[in-house]
Amino acid sequence: MWQANLLPGLSDPPAIFGHEGAGIVRAIGGKVHDKSIQVGDPVLLSYSFCRTCKQCSKGKSANCTNGLTNLTSTRPDGSTSSKRKSDGKTLKSQFFGQSSFSRLSVVRESCVVKFPGKAEDMGIFAACGCGFQTGAGTILNVLKPEKDESVVIFGMGSVGLTALMGAKYLGLDQIIVVDLIESRLNLAKELGATHVVNAKDHPEIAKHIVELTGGGASYCIDCTGVPKVIETTIDCIGPNW
Repeated sequence: MWQANLLPGLSDPPAIFGHEGAGIVRAIGGKVHDKSIQVGDPVLLSYSFCRTCKQCSKGKSANCTNGLTNLTSTRPDGSTSSKRKSDGKTLKSQFFGQSSFSRLSVVRESCVVKFPGKAEDMGIFAACGCGFQTGAGTILNVLKPEKDESVVIFGMGSVGLTALMGAKYLGLDQIIVVDLIESRLNLAKELGATHVVNAKDHPEIAKHIVELTGGGASYCIDCTGVPKVIETTIDCIGPNW
C-alpha cells in the first residue's frame, strides 16, 4: 500500500500499487465490450488506455494522451472502487487501471489480455504486463537493429533480459550485457549474450564497451534507471549511428 505522496498533484495516499499482474476473472461488468473474455478465464494485466484519443486510434496505446490517469490510482472521472481501510477511508485502487497488488482488483477493460496458456503458468507470464513488453518492445518495435549492428544492455532484470532475448531473436552479431551481479550475467549468457561484462571489473566501462564494439555501440539500452549509468550509455554509443 502506498503511504506517501510520491507523485504530487497526481495522487494522494492511501493507494494500492501494482502495474503488471495476472489473475482469474471472477465477474464481468455490463459495459465490457470484449465478449471473448469469460468468467473463469486466466488473464494478464497491463496499463490502461482510453482507446479514443489520437494516439490510441493509431494503435499507439502506450502513448495514450490520457495515459496520465494510470498514475492517479483513480478512474478517468476521479472515482475508484469501493475498497476501504479499517478506519473507513477510501483506498484508491485503480493504479494503472488495476492495482494488481490487491488480492481482488476491479480493473479497466483495456488492462486485460486473455492468457492463452494454463492458469497455473500465469505467474511466469505476469511480467508481460510491463517488463517483458518494455524490454522486447524496445528492441523489436523501436530500435529494430540490423543483424550486423551491436546493442549494449545495462541491467539484467526482467526488462534487460527480455531486451536481450529480443536481440537474440533478431540474430544480432554482437549483444553485450552489463550488470554487477554474476548470476545475472551467467543467465544472460545462457539466453544469448555474446559478451557479458561485470561493471565492477571495469572502472572505465565506456572505454571497454567502445573497444569491444570496435568504435562504439550501435545502440545502448538502460534498464537500471540510475542517472550515472544513463550517462555512461551515451559515452558507449559510436559516432554517426
